[in-house]
Amino acid sequence: MKILVLAKSAEDPATRYRVSPLIEQLTRRGDVVVACFEPGFFSQLRVLATAAKFDLVFIPRIQI
Repeated sequence: MKILVLAKSAEDPATRYRVSPLIEQLTRRGDVVVACFEPGFFSQLRVLATAAKFDLVFIPRIQI
């Protein structure tokens, strides 16, 4: 399964403690995980334009 993870920042506490361990587990399971760290809302929308290439898009949270 191809999974796109769209998070705010790699240094964000939510990403470090929740998302990173999930990415590691999914990768060990054999899934292809692409993590994209885009800080701005509009940058995140641009990345979402490529979401059709993935089976699942995971957005932990979006801050506006």
